[in-house]
Amino acid sequence: MVPINKTEKDLLVKAFPPHKYPHYYCYPRTMKQDSKRGHYFCVESPELLAKLNEIRRMNVIEEHK
Repeated sequence: MVPINKTEKDLLVKAFPPHKYPHYYCYPRTMKQDSKRGHYFCVESPELLAKLNEIRRMNVIEEHK
């Protein structure tokens, strides 16, 4: 399981819609009752991790060498 934030979860759901992939991709969340303490997780599948890396690279402002 890989920890992700809500924005990354929303983008992954958009890329892999639940109606096309009903039970294969899921994003469990902890502490559903208290919204401030919830953490999202992503299953470790090659497709999801590749898309997650792409999403995280989009948010990089500058790389230092």
